[in-house]
Amino acid sequence: MQVIEGGGAQQGPNVKSYIERQLKSVYDDVLNQAIPDRFLDLLNALDGPAAGSAKNAAAAGAKKEETE
Repeated sequence: MQVIEGGGAQQGPNVKSYIERQLKSVYDDVLNQAIPDRFLDLLNALDGPAAGSAKNAAAAGAKKEETE
């Protein structure tokens, strides 16, 4: 490791490569995990009839503004 101006340290290519591989491994693990049922229930609730009504109301409001 080399000390650089400002008190920081510059990692060699091996350290940088190791960190990159570890981060990629962690991110890949997270992406491959199943979505918890609780989150799926929340998403379904948001996509339910009430969400559809809110979307329709917003669309109607946008059309009203266009005509005015």
